[in-house]
Amino acid sequence: MPIQRRNSGSSAPASQPVHGRPRWPALLLPLLLILLVALPAVPLQAEPAAPEAALRRVVINEIAWMGSTASANAEWIELRHTGKTKGAISLNGWTLTAADGSPNIALSGLIPAKGHFLLERINDDAVPGVAADLIYTGALSNDGETLILRDEAGLLVDAVDGWYAGDLASHATMQRVALDWPGTWPTSWQTGPSDGLPENSAGQVPDFGAVSITPYFTDNIAAGGPSPEPTAMEQALLTLLNSASDSIDTAMYGMDRASVRDALIAAHQRGVIVRLVCDDDAYTEASYRPHFQALEAAGIWVIPDGKPGIMHNKFFIVDKRWVWTGSTNATDTDFSYNHNHSVLIDSPHLALTYQAEFSEMFYGQRFGKDKEDNTTHFFRFADQQVKSAFSPTDKPDETLLATVAAAQESIRFAIFSFTSSKLADVLLERYQAGVEVAGLWDQLMAASGYSQSRPLCRAGVPTKVENFGGKLHHKMMVIDADGDDPRVVLGSYNWTSSATDQNDENLLIVHSRPLAQAFLAEWHKLDAALGEETVCHPTHVYLPAVLAGR
Repeated sequence: MPIQRRNSGSSAPASQPVHGRPRWPALLLPLLLILLVALPAVPLQAEPAAPEAALRRVVINEIAWMGSTASANAEWIELRHTGKTKGAISLNGWTLTAADGSPNIALSGLIPAKGHFLLERINDDAVPGVAADLIYTGALSNDGETLILRDEAGLLVDAVDGWYAGDLASHATMQRVALDWPGTWPTSWQTGPSDGLPENSAGQVPDFGAVSITPYFTDNIAAGGPSPEPTAMEQALLTLLNSASDSIDTAMYGMDRASVRDALIAAHQRGVIVRLVCDDDAYTEASYRPHFQALEAAGIWVIPDGKPGIMHNKFFIVDKRWVWTGSTNATDTDFSYNHNHSVLIDSPHLALTYQAEFSEMFYGQRFGKDKEDNTTHFFRFADQQVKSAFSPTDKPDETLLATVAAAQESIRFAIFSFTSSKLADVLLERYQAGVEVAGLWDQLMAASGYSQSRPLCRAGVPTKVENFGGKLHHKMMVIDADGDDPRVVLGSYNWTSSATDQNDENLLIVHSRPLAQAFLAEWHKLDAALGEETVCHPTHVYLPAVLAGR
């Protein structure tokens, strides 16, 4: 997997097709105009052009228009600061009104930068355990409402003209997935978790209950090369894809595993919505191109990134409930030759966060630095916690550095590419403070002049440089596996400046004892397979002589 791009891609102008496909905004513009004109008794199309400061600063972010399982009256509305203006925004003098006159809410108070503002109907019991920022009266019709958000000058800020998502029977909320698209676009919304909670304006994090996280690892230590033979990890992914009944959204760097390609085509043919984004260089690469073409020939939309950075993600979102992610591409090499991990997470809440990231790339065709930090970053699941970050908008390096700096007992890592001197400094500080630190490096990338393998080795940190046939393609770290707060670092994110500042990547940090023990067992398995000749000694001028052989 290349870390530096071989050829720079280029984005087509907004009016031009990308790889033969029209850009989505061009397709959706007529729909927007139709929707705006159709708004009853609310002349949104006649609004004067408002200054930029009044547009998209705050959006209607989530609506529990159906109430909750506790009570149909337990309705709530959440606003969100989009982050396009710095600092908190005063809502004094703002209004949120329905076209039929109810509710008619006079807003007041502050919404913090990139924060939320929660409005609960009648009393503060609509969302248990979460304090309302404002109590309002007036019911939302289950048949739909037109809601208009205006600022203190009466200028239109946001609007929604119906319930494009949500479910009355399960009390699943209507959630915003695109902050910079109008609320009158159906694709700006999707159905949230059953009996969902808001993202929480008070800064508290709701507990979403138990979550299932299942790890998978490749078993390729003795592999002599890529193989088409089925693997356990591959079978787990195919079971997931074959079970899809509604949608499969995929962000995948490259693909040449025939079984995965065929599973996506089969899902499309049985009526499942299948969408895919990929890297533009991988899109044209000889080994991947026929497989992307097969998906397109079947009628599946494939959107390459067209950016200098790499679309390096490797995740699937299935039925807005399941998230499959890790270091594994859907390729023969990654399944059967390289050393990788994947996890399958059963969480509608985390799926919504990945869905928002995917929608920004697929519908908005925004990649790399063109994206925004518009996803939830912290989740509580009973006795497990999850931190999520996407590159480059969410500063994953800061999340990783803070996690490593908090290590108290042990750190074990296995990494493909590690060039961050800041991370090396934090690891060295923890090592010198008495934390047990040990690492495994991919042989090819450890030889890079930018690799931090040499500084850590010279400082005495125990490390090995693999001599397996395939690449050590992991991007994993296990911290305090036997301590009070075991956690695992995983995902597609290499510890490099490119991954931090340019590429599209995903990083998860999971606080979970069972997951930490599973990843630690995999680390020990790899470590035990590497002989004494792979050990890096501080007295060596460079890394082990094994580097010269490949």
